[in-house]
Amino acid sequence: MYGEVEWHNLLKQYYESLNVLISEVDYKEAKKSAVEETDLKCDKCGNPMVLKWGRNGQFLACSNFPECKNIKNFTRSEDGKIEILKPKTLDKKCPKCGSDLLLKEGRFGKFIACSNFPKCKYTEPYTIGIKCPECKDGQITEKKNKKGKFFYSCSNYPECKFITNNKPVAISCPKCGNYYLEEKKSKDKGEFKECPKCKNIVY
Repeated sequence: MYGEVEWHNLLKQYYESLNVLISEVDYKEAKKSAVEETDLKCDKCGNPMVLKWGRNGQFLACSNFPECKNIKNFTRSEDGKIEILKPKTLDKKCPKCGSDLLLKEGRFGKFIACSNFPKCKYTEPYTIGIKCPECKDGQITEKKNKKGKFFYSCSNYPECKFITNNKPVAISCPKCGNYYLEEKKSKDKGEFKECPKCKNIVY
């Protein structure tokens, strides 16, 4: 009798856990498939732009997909209005065709591309202005992984394997003189900067 009651309790707990899991999956799938209409027009074909969900959050896409694959990053103003994030024009020219270079943001973070795309497909990684500490030749680049989290690696990858999850900043270490620190955060220390060389902490 006792064993039968225990078995029924285990079976009940199993189905309760299964129902919770199914509900979570259904919610995630519904969120991904949800499409929100906007008053913005596609700058390529003129059809309405809609908000869709991707693995890194919401993005603007042409409602005429798959015929038109135009997508845009966006932000919301204080009053909730959707505003397209326009690429920033840089003060440098494309080494291939001489057109302006633009700072864009894609699925894996920021990158530099030619404004004459698709005629010119030149691109280069977005660097943060700090030399790689390992190869001393490349620059540190900012990228996103598949989960949308930032990481920093050398522009000479795969020849140079330098990588860190902490953002390097161009501040010299007051203790050892190292030319950069890394931004970090912890529950007990809060936000701080740490020297990757001597581990000196700066608040």
